[in-house]
Amino acid sequence: MKKYDVIIVGAGLSGCILGFLFRKQNKKVLIIEKDDIIKKSKLCGGLLTEKSYELLKSIYGEEINLLKFIKFEKANIICNNKKTVINNVKFYTIFRKELDDFVLKEYLKLDGEILGGSNYSSLDTNKKELIVNAKKMQYEYLIGADGVFSKVRKDLTTKNQKMNFALESKKEERIFKELQIHFFDKFKSYGWVIPNTKNVLIGLGNVIGKTSLETEYKCYLNQLNINIDNKRGAFLPTGDDIFIEFDKNIKFIGDAAGLISPITGEGIYYAILSAVILSEDLKQYKINMKRIIKKIRLESFYKQFVYNYKIRNYIFDRSNKTLFKKIINKFARKVL
Repeated sequence: MKKYDVIIVGAGLSGCILGFLFRKQNKKVLIIEKDDIIKKSKLCGGLLTEKSYELLKSIYGEEINLLKFIKFEKANIICNNKKTVINNVKFYTIFRKELDDFVLKEYLKLDGEILGGSNYSSLDTNKKELIVNAKKMQYEYLIGADGVFSKVRKDLTTKNQKMNFALESKKEERIFKELQIHFFDKFKSYGWVIPNTKNVLIGLGNVIGKTSLETEYKCYLNQLNINIDNKRGAFLPTGDDIFIEFDKNIKFIGDAAGLISPITGEGIYYAILSAVILSEDLKQYKINMKRIIKKIRLESFYKQFVYNYKIRNYIFDRSNKTLFKKIINKFARKVL
């Protein structure tokens, strides 16, 4: 029976970064991935805030310069056709698959083990054993990094976490040059236009009301004067259902832990951050995550105001006034 210091379920961003960090500590690591590790492609706008980019750089150093980021130093926030420009903030966009492939390769460079197209068939928490491809494997620590539909989390808690849903399309030409965030009446979430090197990703999150997300998405595309047939959907954590530890030997990171910004829907930052914090101290992970969880819960409180369209419209209706422009800019920089 093979024995590992750490078995990570999920070869996404958080799982591969964690595997990389543990390999640098000379831990024996195995990553199990249910999909084909070469073909898998996560639906994601590929938008990184400055703090996400800097965190990546602190892990991989100058190696991340190999990635094709586009840098933006402002964002256009549009609410009911009224635009406010958020200045002095930095964003980076990248093809999400390119980022995922990069962190996977960096893990493999350190002789990290991985099983693609595989999943465990049974889990024994008392013996700390998994059965994978009819073979027993023993772990000291088991990490759930297997996304919003985490099998590890479902098997241990018997339920899935709370989720939101998003739709996104790709326009195979760079018809927009600027980063845009759109708010509309009665939308719980927001629409986004994210330019990449050769294309534009356009998406929309959850909607309050009786209309379907797909119906609202068509309206959104019409308002942008865009006709796109391709679209993909994905479930996202809500940020209101965080679960980071089952017992002292089983932990959760990234989407599997329910870590996401409740306001912006950004999961990349928390995927990276939770992997870093866990790698620094496996035993104190729950304690060290308290500050992060508190911040997410505070954002959940702020979200009630951001997505209250009456309050939002009142502020944006006055966005041409200096005071309200300052309020929008200051709040945006605080959240981002």
